[in-house]
Amino acid sequence: MKIRALIRMVLTLSAILACMGIVALMYTRMSATEKAEDFDLYTLVPSSSTVIVDTQDVTEFIKSLNNLNCSQDGNFLYVSRLFSLLKDHINTLLDDVPHGLSRQMNNMLISFHAPDNDRQQVLYCRLGAGDYNLVEHFIKKYCDSSFPTKYFDYRGQEIRIYPMPNDEFLSCYLTSEFFVISYQKRLIEEVIDTRLSKESVLADKSLQRIRTAGKTGGQAKVYLRMQSLSMGRSNDELCASMPFGGWTEFLLTMNGDAVYCSGMNNDNDSSPNFMNLLRKQTPLQGFPGDLLPKTTYFLATQSVSDIQEYDSLLSDFLKSHACHSATTGFFQSKDTLHTPCAIVSIPVLLADVAEKDLAVRINAYYKPLSLYELPANTLFTQFTGIMNIDEPLYATFRRETMLIGTKRSVEAYLEQTQAEEFLEGNPFYEAAIVNVSDSYNFLVLVDMQQILQQPDDYARLVPNFFFRNADFFNHFLMSVQFVCVEEVLYPNLVLLYKGE
Repeated sequence: MKIRALIRMVLTLSAILACMGIVALMYTRMSATEKAEDFDLYTLVPSSSTVIVDTQDVTEFIKSLNNLNCSQDGNFLYVSRLFSLLKDHINTLLDDVPHGLSRQMNNMLISFHAPDNDRQQVLYCRLGAGDYNLVEHFIKKYCDSSFPTKYFDYRGQEIRIYPMPNDEFLSCYLTSEFFVISYQKRLIEEVIDTRLSKESVLADKSLQRIRTAGKTGGQAKVYLRMQSLSMGRSNDELCASMPFGGWTEFLLTMNGDAVYCSGMNNDNDSSPNFMNLLRKQTPLQGFPGDLLPKTTYFLATQSVSDIQEYDSLLSDFLKSHACHSATTGFFQSKDTLHTPCAIVSIPVLLADVAEKDLAVRINAYYKPLSLYELPANTLFTQFTGIMNIDEPLYATFRRETMLIGTKRSVEAYLEQTQAEEFLEGNPFYEAAIVNVSDSYNFLVLVDMQQILQQPDDYARLVPNFFFRNADFFNHFLMSVQFVCVEEVLYPNLVLLYKGE
């Protein structure tokens, strides 16, 4: 064979082999990328999680947070130390990737765990091609270089402990597919246990149904285990007596002065929880602004059938005379040195007939528009959450409505409403009802600044989460509404920023 022909053959073969190598390399990288894109971070989330925050675009999510007017005023929600760390350094991370984070890295989860504080979270992130080195570089940049990184073997998996400049430590579980970090090494071990056992939070059928039938859109999704809600600062008895239900999915959207959480719960089973109770009720219509005094800062409207196991006397009376709804109102009397007033307002079919019947039932002298002292009962407690009532409770009737409260509260109510000082027209009320439907199963409107300042007994209908983060939430008005359509429950929460 001639030398020239041999050289030509060698060059041809070399070119073919080079092309095959390039194709093989591209295939390998594509396979790795596709594998990373297919990896489900939820398979790492321990079943002990109480809340999961999921964003497909963490860069835009943080940008939206920073653009909120409350953020512009320096009011931030520091509910997760991990997320605050990411938020503080996201721009530096983006400087290392001029074209932005990969599609994999933009998908992040944060799971929350008991006990509830700002360091009991785990952050999860998928990794694309080249992201492994980026993560290592970023973490080391903010670690305390005077202390070496420690490595621990846990069930054949490596846990890295990075010292931070503020005498704290970050625990990290890093692979080619994902990385997981937490301030708690115990939680990283729990993630590894979850991965090896393949028994993640996805084993919960309630969460499976929610993820399958969930909504699309929003800047993030929040999955809340409703059983984990703790109502009020010390209201464990009420919380235990009426569990809330399974997982609920919320779409989180932020815009200017408002934060919207649009939820869905289709976990309809036979358990006697709050969510299933709402499913059985006829929807309520309209708003109770004409039933409560102008100084009301908390109202809750619900069906009278929400009440469980109150005494038979009042139970029979309400079955005979009450309309469908009952409204709880906390308001200020003109003597602001006293504790707030609390009233339960229950529309009745015929006030004069109902008043005569109540007088007969409690063996009281009947006189229209009198105060009737009630026998001991749990009706007021179950509507208001106030458990330690030292004063007698009274009932009176006005404008086809039965009012229940202490003597001071009833008198303060009558004083304001007889002067036509109703909640309708109050800026707090008018701003709050703009964002809610006029047909619903349960409604709460609250001025967070006022409720967070009240004694424990007057603040039990607001979850503990808001009290633990009072510095942030006292700048907001909040509306919470549950709407049921074809046995699917849609809880919706709106936070309206009041400004400085």
